[in-house]
Amino acid sequence: MAAAPAVFNFVFGISETPLTQALERRNYSEALQYIDSRYGECLDEGYYRRTPLFIVLSGEQSSHDGREMPVHIQIARRLIERGANPNLRVPVNNGAEFVSPGRSPLECVADYYNQLTNRHKPILSDKKISRSQAISEENHFYATANELTEELVDLAWLILGHGANVNVRDAENKTPLHNTILKSHDLRMAQVLCDNGADINAVDRFGNTPLMALCSPMPWQDDNDDVYGPVISGCDISQGLQYLLRFDNIKINHCGIHGRTALFYAMQSGNFTVAKVLLERGANPSIRGMGPDGR
Repeated sequence: MAAAPAVFNFVFGISETPLTQALERRNYSEALQYIDSRYGECLDEGYYRRTPLFIVLSGEQSSHDGREMPVHIQIARRLIERGANPNLRVPVNNGAEFVSPGRSPLECVADYYNQLTNRHKPILSDKKISRSQAISEENHFYATANELTEELVDLAWLILGHGANVNVRDAENKTPLHNTILKSHDLRMAQVLCDNGADINAVDRFGNTPLMALCSPMPWQDDNDDVYGPVISGCDISQGLQYLLRFDNIKINHCGIHGRTALFYAMQSGNFTVAKVLLERGANPSIRGMGPDGR
């Protein structure tokens, strides 16, 4: 049975504010002064649904000059500390058609972290990060990618500590844990999520838990650029696999769509090393799932 559709929470911004104006124009000193003089919901108002937190965390293009916005860690911290809502999301639309709820601040942080630590194209830990990509304290850029990933981990803790939903769902009903386990070779963000109550048995639109998604040859929908999963792409998923299996409440035999289990996916992917680990940890080889041909 398919997973129930996610309940999305989002708000529509009202108008441009002095804060969003300063952020879009990269007047960061002015933005910080504005934030420090206010507190609460006024820090959530956005222009064309662009909330201040989204502007400084999404890395998307500026509505002012069309250039990509750098991720600004200091301003994101200050916004959270001054009462900005860490659960507001900016909807994605195609004209008048609602496409998706957009990303929450936590998802923005996790996505950027996963980009830096991507299994397929990891950014070297000692590689320099330009000021156009990310900005730290006092408007300086990060010296290395490793420094930036550490800051993103700390920022995730801060956001979650101020009430962010750790199990927020994206358009595929995946949680940040789903996406982090699938995309990142570094377990630090997954650890943060689990330490803050991430549901290790949450199911996405395909009925897959994070463990099942990790073992699935195609964990994303067909129109996704990264449709093939790490288990079939030659990536070493042993660390992520062992990390999930260490939880006593992991549902190793959970059945998703068509009765498929993590073991079924591992065998379907031809990854017998993963299949062996699952069998050793108690996966049931007798559960029969339906294959692509309907049998």
